[in-house]
Amino acid sequence: ISTRTSTAMAMEIAKSCPGINFDVFSRYVFAYDRQEIKKIRNIRLIDSLSDAFVGLTEYDALMTFGCSVHPAAADALCLSLVCRTLGIRRFDVQHGLFQTGVNLFDLSTGPREEAIFTDKQITWPEYGIPLGKKGRESRGRNIVVSSNLHWAVYSDRDRSVFKRSVLMLAKSFPATSVIWRLHPAEFVYSTEHHPKKPANYPVWHNIHYLTHDETDSLPISATLERAAVLVTSPSTAIIDAERANVPVISYSNAIFEKLFASFDRPGTFRTWQECLDMVAKLNAGGVVDVSTGLKFGVDRDKLVVLLTEAARETDSRRQNPSMEAAFTMAISMAKQLGVSFS
Repeated sequence: ISTRTSTAMAMEIAKSCPGINFDVFSRYVFAYDRQEIKKIRNIRLIDSLSDAFVGLTEYDALMTFGCSVHPAAADALCLSLVCRTLGIRRFDVQHGLFQTGVNLFDLSTGPREEAIFTDKQITWPEYGIPLGKKGRESRGRNIVVSSNLHWAVYSDRDRSVFKRSVLMLAKSFPATSVIWRLHPAEFVYSTEHHPKKPANYPVWHNIHYLTHDETDSLPISATLERAAVLVTSPSTAIIDAERANVPVISYSNAIFEKLFASFDRPGTFRTWQECLDMVAKLNAGGVVDVSTGLKFGVDRDKLVVLLTEAARETDSRRQNPSMEAAFTMAISMAKQLGVSFS
């Protein structure tokens, strides 16, 4: 696992399947999450890739959260390719509301050959979102903004419209704080300074940007505790808002239009005026926000059956090459896919 959301989903899956033991490998687990993991009896946390390979031939299945050729998923891909060589059954859990290779094929990647990455995709519509829903007693007062404008699916016009929408919100609601949470990849990095907000993002007296350290250390749920509404670009932040019972509206473009149309309620805007109108309607008690219609909580019975059958399948097809040979084959396959490992 490589993200905070993936960590939460892994914990929820383990708690839902108490009769199955899980080894969880991640280089990136926050101290708070680490303490929570220790409370779950059927999880053992592994910190290094080499430790993850120890005893790999004894595993019944591998479960990854977003296995792809993206550099952040290099560890998952390496483990997946080794397990493929060893004949170990592999599952990739959907980890984002809009995920390349699951329900989104953007212009930068195109469709991929699923069999290379996983034997089966565990999708949210089929198995439920492996996250518990968290309600709240009172509504916050801030407008919270979440963005991921670095993504290749956006045009310059998309980025301009979204930024303009936030600026117009700030001007239209001058007494309301607009808290903007940038994606880590949106920050400007240099060797001389801490990561900074890009210069071409709007500035107004009531727009407050979370710093890189705040974004990195605080889960989005902490920011949403203060939110009256979340305004976002298409992202899993929509699910975070639904979990917290925070109304959410999202920018959309032609790439996302069909995906939003499949939800119970799209809740999208395409212009800054539509954004302002939707926030005003929400403040007046209107129902115009996004409703995905997805079920929170994993389908325990279906997942247990899947993993039990996987153990039997792995036993029947398990191969016995040396770990060195399996690892060499996996690295070779990864290089063919354009992935390198440090």
